[in-house]
Amino acid sequence: MGRVTMVRFALLVMLTTSCLWLANPWGPGVFFIVAALFGVTYGLCIALLPTVIADSFGSREISRIIGTIYTSFALAGLVGPTAAGVLRDHYGNYDLALQICIALSALTLIASANVTRRY
Repeated sequence: MGRVTMVRFALLVMLTTSCLWLANPWGPGVFFIVAALFGVTYGLCIALLPTVIADSFGSREISRIIGTIYTSFALAGLVGPTAAGVLRDHYGNYDLALQICIALSALTLIASANVTRRY
């Protein structure tokens, strides 16, 4: 299947699970399945990222690139939930936060179309 294709698949599943969470068509019981799928695919992206970076950019400066990307993940992990909580407190639900997540996930999936294996 290939690492880049697998990352794209994981991004698509994360986008789909975020849309399902926003739509919530089956009630709260299915939320745990959606959350588990999101978590597994997020972990898959994190695990495959160093190899995809190496395939795309080579091994030169790889530690700097991976460090920068993982630092951005850490900042997103700090800012994202806090912003989502502020939006929930202001609007009474997570709908706007989920819509923002869906938009950012869709942009990430679109941006991944240009990632190719070069090395």
